[in-house]
Amino acid sequence: MSRLLQPPRRIEVRLDRRGRPTGLSHRGRFFEVRRVCRRWRVEEDWWRSPVARDYFEVETSGFVGVIFRDLAAGGWFLERVYD
Repeated sequence: MSRLLQPPRRIEVRLDRRGRPTGLSHRGRFFEVRRVCRRWRVEEDWWRSPVARDYFEVETSGFVGVIFRDLAAGGWFLERVYD
């Protein structure tokens, strides 16, 4: 099971030199990213309002979930948490 967060929650993310997440802060708590399980990019709807996001499925010190970097508007977000 998973929980989709609507709207996605803004988070702060630490990156390594290759641009991979190594840690994130959410609601005042820091979580170490232990593993990036998958990474993918979504780019669509360019004719209306652009959507360009880099998604990461991550295993952290507190949860497993999906985060993304919004390339069009800027910022990092937590979108999904797995049970």
